[in-house]
Amino acid sequence: MIERVAFAALAPQVRADLIYEQARAEANESLWQAVMTDINPPEPQGERRPLTGEAGLRSLLVLLGGDLNPRPPLAAATRPPDTVTPEGDAGSRRDRQPRRWDSSANIGYAETIDAAASRTGLPASVLTAIIHAEAATDAGGRWQTMSRNPHSSAAGLGQFLTGTWISETERRGTWLHAAAEARGWLDAGGRLLASARSPLLALRYDGTAAIQAIADYAAHNLATLQDAGVAMNLSTPDLARGAYLGHHLGARDAIRFLRGQMDPSRARLLLSAQIGSVAAERRIAASGDPVAAHRAWLTSYIDRAVRTIS
Repeated sequence: MIERVAFAALAPQVRADLIYEQARAEANESLWQAVMTDINPPEPQGERRPLTGEAGLRSLLVLLGGDLNPRPPLAAATRPPDTVTPEGDAGSRRDRQPRRWDSSANIGYAETIDAAASRTGLPASVLTAIIHAEAATDAGGRWQTMSRNPHSSAAGLGQFLTGTWISETERRGTWLHAAAEARGWLDAGGRLLASARSPLLALRYDGTAAIQAIADYAAHNLATLQDAGVAMNLSTPDLARGAYLGHHLGARDAIRFLRGQMDPSRARLLLSAQIGSVAAERRIAASGDPVAAHRAWLTSYIDRAVRTIS
């Protein structure tokens, strides 16, 4: 079974802190979305914008450092069926190093990760790599379902931003869509009801919901990268790098990143959001270019994060 922390069981001060952080995050959401969404607006439901050009496995591996040769758990009655189908999310890294992987500390999540992997066709180790790169941990290395980023709206094991969590809920075929539909949280057109916004966002703190959403988002991002001409082989490290790049940047920014088409102002914004403006400006000054500084930091982080798992 998966360990879950019921919101009602938390100490009053902890609950108050969570409520305050949620309110503060939502108050700052418009600013954060200017960083993570406005330049990268979500695509219409059911459509995929045609992308041109090529970004092959060689570019992917070179860019990513590879070698070329609280909420209460979902009630059982509303658990969505295992339906399949599959932009970025990442809490502030503050230049931290990826933690060493200790599978025994998170063995309680194995069953859920395996189920999500089976449902989406992704290796369980790929999902584990994404969770491990995103989730906060305690002193014993255990992932913290109640973690949230004080610098953005990112929360839970997958550090999903508010906007991404909602868009994944409204995307047909996802586990979240089925869960929301079963709970009556969507209107006739599949859009989230205003009254369901708070309980839906609270599901980011549910381990099962977060893991299933990570799997759907990873499968969707990998499919989008492949549709854009990014050819990836089936080795776990390559898939994990590609999946995490998509999770971190969102598919369209990931494509720009791989093609070397990231706008300098966008790169500066993303790097500052991840490691803080002071550290970002220091790296930019050292490299002489925001795009190069962002690329160097992100490729190094992804390579180290994936290596801790594989």
